[in-house]
Amino acid sequence: KILYVGIHTEAKGLFDLLKTARELKHRGVVFQIRTAGLWYTDEERIRFQRLQLEWDLEEEVQPCGQKTGADLWTLYQWADVFFFPTFYPWETFGIVQLEAMACGLPVVASDWQGPKDVVLNGQTGFLCAPHDAHSFADALAQLAQDTGLRARMGTAARARYAENFTEECFIRNMKQVFDEVSV
Repeated sequence: KILYVGIHTEAKGLFDLLKTARELKHRGVVFQIRTAGLWYTDEERIRFQRLQLEWDLEEEVQPCGQKTGADLWTLYQWADVFFFPTFYPWETFGIVQLEAMACGLPVVASDWQGPKDVVLNGQTGFLCAPHDAHSFADALAQLAQDTGLRARMGTAARARYAENFTEECFIRNMKQVFDEVSV
């Protein structure tokens, strides 16, 4: 069970997600992908739906629309893996990856600013070259087939979140910065 959360647009990797799904299906991997977020344009939504139909991915890939609050957290709890194949030029910090890691999910994402700031490749998930559907599929297939690896990476992801990205960590780090500059 694979989850994507974010704006539904090409630069956030939505069409690479479809290509990866097509590759997984071609390999015979059993999977389901749910996506949560708003479509950036109607044209992209229509193109996505056309490719989803053309590639026979209606059962495997299910856009769920915008989700917030408890509905969003329910999707994170549903998932086994978080997938974020972004190549968005202005990607900043990996917030959705942190949300996934807080829920104990391993992350498969692009080796791109944002994801690479929070995901430790090979420890809390896998970072793959942008647009590389084969590498994304390799990582997702490996996690699908190795429940132990998925559990270890999920545990490491949760620990990394707890050790570095909680509100308490932020307050401690900000206090340290202010203490250093006020000397």
